[in-house]
Amino acid sequence: MGEHKRKALALAAQSEARPAPPTPEFVLSGDRVGQDGRLYTRDGQTVGLGPTHGAMSPFSRCVVISETPMVWFYGELPARWLGARGVYLDVVSARGQSDNVDRLRAMPLRATWFFDTAAAALESLTPVALAVSKAGGRLLVSCEADWWHAPPWFAPPDPAALRRFESVAQAAETLVVPSRRLGESVGARFHRPVAVIPPTLPPLADLPRARVRAGRGLRVGWVGSGSHLGDLELIGPAVLDLLARCPDVTFVLGSSFVPAWARVHPRIERQFVGGMVSLMNYYRWLAALQLDIFLCPILAYPWNETKPCLKPLEAAGLGLPVIASRVGHYGEDLVDGETALLVENTPPAWLAALLRLVADGALRAHLAARGLEWAATRTIESTGPLWAALWGW
Repeated sequence: MGEHKRKALALAAQSEARPAPPTPEFVLSGDRVGQDGRLYTRDGQTVGLGPTHGAMSPFSRCVVISETPMVWFYGELPARWLGARGVYLDVVSARGQSDNVDRLRAMPLRATWFFDTAAAALESLTPVALAVSKAGGRLLVSCEADWWHAPPWFAPPDPAALRRFESVAQAAETLVVPSRRLGESVGARFHRPVAVIPPTLPPLADLPRARVRAGRGLRVGWVGSGSHLGDLELIGPAVLDLLARCPDVTFVLGSSFVPAWARVHPRIERQFVGGMVSLMNYYRWLAALQLDIFLCPILAYPWNETKPCLKPLEAAGLGLPVIASRVGHYGEDLVDGETALLVENTPPAWLAALLRLVADGALRAHLAARGLEWAATRTIESTGPLWAALWGW
């Protein structure tokens, strides 16, 4: 046996013999990473996913299986940050790619594997995830939403797919969620350790800025998918009232889903991106809309209240002033009059906030500047140590 192979086997044996990490009730993000690089629970106890977990063998394969846009938040962005520090993740997208599925089935099970919700629920991959757990590999599974309280405007998940996901979540070493509220719900449901790692931005220097327009008038915009149609209906009356009062205002609807109230008005401009695009291209497209105000309505509903404060964060990172609902993590993470205007979910409250911000250029500039300062604290630099600890480095 050659010297190189003997070293590889020795390292692999050390990796397999390491003790199992403790199982925390909760792992909090950001300021809960100690100077020693470990993660801590609410009571200050280390959870053992950092240096106490033991060094990963360089011959152990870490695999991320994820889908757009989660492939960015859970795969590419952490992989770039970790790769710059000598930690390499194998990011693989599996849906509809049979070659990749076959490749995954051939990988060693006694390694660290990460499945997002969509991948864990795939009929072709659920057995792989369960086999990882059975073989003694580290199984990390993300849950991006409260799938058990889908709102009426959102198609509920397929029951068979949800059962497959639940079986994988039950077998996971750790569940990864994007918000504290979702972590509390998911932790209580599955009785598994939960790591809260919110989606963050790339370094702000990598993001575009909203383009400066020439000419008169303001552009007020909303961007979202069909999962936000209920939220969009919330602001319809206020938007129509704003357009009636302010002839120089245009409302930009960035979606392929158009509610009835937005179909015929001459100053409602419809824009959307067809198909899946990379998140960086999405940011470039959003900046190119040349918006002056960005709207983030969100209804008070269990599905929404567990969502992370992502949409306002993305707008703030592009330099856009934000009006947002005072609901869930939006109401907790944003500061009224500083990083956003926070409003109650009534048409009069939304109209008052719109009229105020349309009329006050200094306030728009203040919100944009403070929003950028806040966004600078929510980049991958703040969550990179969390990902490193989760992966065992």
